[in-house]
Amino acid sequence: MSAKVQIDYLLQAASRKHADELRLRAGQPPMVYSDNNFRKVNAQPVTAEQVAMLIKSMAPSEAQQLIAANGQSKFYFDFGNKRFFVLAARSDQSLDLRIRRCH
Repeated sequence: MSAKVQIDYLLQAASRKHADELRLRAGQPPMVYSDNNFRKVNAQPVTAEQVAMLIKSMAPSEAQQLIAANGQSKFYFDFGNKRFFVLAARSDQSLDLRIRRCH
């Protein structure tokens, strides 16, 4: 599954659940934040490679450079007619992606 298809699926799943945030962490299933609770999306755990591909497909080049240099970056991502605030972070143990819907 390509990164674009995967992010489309995950954002649509989050939208169906009226989620405010989609959270991806390597080695864990995707989670959505809705009604003050995190819930698993009906999907397999994401790999570090999948999270990295998603970041590369979403992040502008400046954000990718910041992630490489500093381990994290914040940026905006447009999907359909919605805008999302994204925090991407890399550590020795994990690669995380938090995608929060802008209101």
